[in-house]
Amino acid sequence: MTNVFISSTSLDLTEYRKAAIEVCLRLGFLPIGMEYFGPMGVGATEGSKRKLDEADLYVGIFAHRYGYIEDGYDKSVTEIEFDYAGERQLERLCFIVHPQYEWPNTPQYRDDPARVQTFKDRISKDLIRIYFTSVDDFRVKLMQALDEWEDAHPKPVSTQRKFSPLLIGLLLLFLVLGIVGAAGASWYLSQPPYMTGQFNVAVATFKQVPENAPVAVSDAVRQRLLGILDTEYQSDILGFDVQVTSDRIGVINNASEAKELAKNINAHVVIYGDVIVSSDGNTASLSPRFYVAERYRSEVGELVGLYQLNQPIDFTTQDISAGSSIFYTVLQQRTSVLIEFTKALAYLISNDLQRAHATIDNAIKTAETTDQKQGIEILYLFGSTIARLDNDLDGAQENAEKALEINPNYGRAVLAEGNVYYDRGRNDYAAGDIVTAQENFATALSYFSQALRLENQPYGAHVTEKANVGFGNIYAIQYLIADLAQKADLAQKAIAYYQVAIDSYKASPDEVLKTLAVIGYYWSGVIYDEQNDDAAAEIAFNQALTLDPNTDFKSDIDQRLNQIKGGGT
Repeated sequence: MTNVFISSTSLDLTEYRKAAIEVCLRLGFLPIGMEYFGPMGVGATEGSKRKLDEADLYVGIFAHRYGYIEDGYDKSVTEIEFDYAGERQLERLCFIVHPQYEWPNTPQYRDDPARVQTFKDRISKDLIRIYFTSVDDFRVKLMQALDEWEDAHPKPVSTQRKFSPLLIGLLLLFLVLGIVGAAGASWYLSQPPYMTGQFNVAVATFKQVPENAPVAVSDAVRQRLLGILDTEYQSDILGFDVQVTSDRIGVINNASEAKELAKNINAHVVIYGDVIVSSDGNTASLSPRFYVAERYRSEVGELVGLYQLNQPIDFTTQDISAGSSIFYTVLQQRTSVLIEFTKALAYLISNDLQRAHATIDNAIKTAETTDQKQGIEILYLFGSTIARLDNDLDGAQENAEKALEINPNYGRAVLAEGNVYYDRGRNDYAAGDIVTAQENFATALSYFSQALRLENQPYGAHVTEKANVGFGNIYAIQYLIADLAQKADLAQKAIAYYQVAIDSYKASPDEVLKTLAVIGYYWSGVIYDEQNDDAAAEIAFNQALTLDPNTDFKSDIDQRLNQIKGGGT
């Protein structure tokens, strides 16, 4: 098992250290941290060195404290740990809090700023460091870094991700120290494994209704579905690693639980649902649902959330209990659309838009040949979004219109129509056809207005926020091309609409809302910059970078900030 030494100051980074320990344990690494140092008969500095001698990898977490300097030394324990790890030629994964991230301004969280900055400069000069913001942001980035490190340092299969006696001993130590306790150890050992594929599908335990039904079939149904998914992905040459698991995944009751599971185990799609058994126990039906996680492509945020593709799949309990091939065949036929859909998502994640486009079109054609139309509007939405990303605006519009024919109250499809006309307007504007651009922008605005009036939209759709960003985007472009007399009104409108999305993110942070907030901050900054309001522009740009230091807007933001500060022309 890989021993990971976790280095940081302690008073200011307690929650981040807890997150690091949790991530290490979840991924099968053994964390070594000051929390677990026993009596060694030496000082803090020498004790840290001894523990570093046991380590295979160093993880450093740095904020705005320099930390404790032991008598007889001229550097803090934290800096000496960094240096000693280098002397031992350990790989050092270093995480530094983003300079623009809001941080408490008290002695517990800040000290000796000059030495802190000098130390950070050394780290940045010698190594590739990763900026982090919140605890959740740090947790995700550490998971990614450890996964990448392990991929680059493969071990024999027999030694990978196994609970060794040493780890069990560590959990017992937690129990003795009162850090986790018996319930905590039991909780950890019962958690689903962290998924490491390039596309990950988690299949939850289906909820059987009623629980005291004459026969129990839900687990058998899940195992059959797992077999189908595994077979399909292994037989299809996708060109990347697809992982399907149900290991230690219990019942998922709703979309919010599916979202949390996806976040915790790195799943892209969570499949769950109910198996309803008749009162006599002779028949049952499966109602599958799936949740698309928000972690893979920010520009397709309209695809995130809860979906239900088909009407319930009916079967006899005798078929499933006896392992009938008839049931397997029927289930395979009825889930073929779901399988093609997940393949299209996988291609989308790998940025293979051509194959994603072809696969979602195939899923649509398969669904259109059945007499069950419930849920097919979801496929049209995905087809519209993928076609739009593939610059097929005619195909995108056709699919969006088909979705709205089936369900006129489908907010995501209304947004998809608006986005198509927005893209047409941008293309016309780039080609110098301002009149046609304005006509397309006006049509887009009508769709965004329609989306704002819709009620009862599904969990995670964020229709209101996306519509407001759509308004903001159009008014921002119109501001750039408008006559001077119109600019003030257009600027005010754009910033007001962006602020709706920004406020929503502040009230209820999630990845989709964060992406929308970054867009809002960026374009607000552009407008302020064009108005020569340097102070407001600088604040808006820095807010965008704080939320997403690697945003696609970063290059333009850096250039504009340099101009504001007089560093460029």
